[in-house]
Amino acid sequence: MEIHRRQRERDSRRLRTVRLVRVRTVPARINPQSIAVPVAPTAMEPREISPEPCPVAIPQDRSPAARAQRARRKLRRLFEEARRAAKGQARLGRDHEYQLLRCAYAVVRRWKREGVGQEIERELRAQAQVPMSRMSSLFLVLLRSALPRLDGKRASKMALALACADDQAVTTKRLAAFLWHNGGIEGAARQRASAVRRAPSVSG
Repeated sequence: MEIHRRQRERDSRRLRTVRLVRVRTVPARINPQSIAVPVAPTAMEPREISPEPCPVAIPQDRSPAARAQRARRKLRRLFEEARRAAKGQARLGRDHEYQLLRCAYAVVRRWKREGVGQEIERELRAQAQVPMSRMSSLFLVLLRSALPRLDGKRASKMALALACADDQAVTTKRLAAFLWHNGGIEGAARQRASAVRRAPSVSG
């Protein structure tokens, strides 16, 4: 009897108890992220491009009447600018006056060079608002036709000065220097008047 008790005690020592613990599992959360997938570009249908209209240069009217009108407009614009700059003074400023003369000198010399001076002179006389002598030069006809508000005596001096420069084949770029070295408009006008008196056939 004693033997069995000891044997049981020995067997009981060998046995071990195991406790089962229930573990609560938490489901994992996954944040979905967008993944860029390359997509092949869609082929665009070819479009027909309509050609844009090219600007066409309109030929400038070269008739004597049109050329006379353009010259008159340009001189009038320069004259009005000179009057505004003078601010009520009796005379125009020298720089503006010389600019006006350069414009008139250039167009008249070009007309003469191209052989259309007489035709344009007839147009200028027809458009003029003031009376002019038939012996007036093309320079004076242009000034009087384009600038009826310009004093007649001043216009005559300007025309004589331009004619004096034309007699000496002064270029348009050198006109201001020519007037400066010859006593201005008045000095060049006196030279031309003296030449006219010596040669009556020469018109002023």
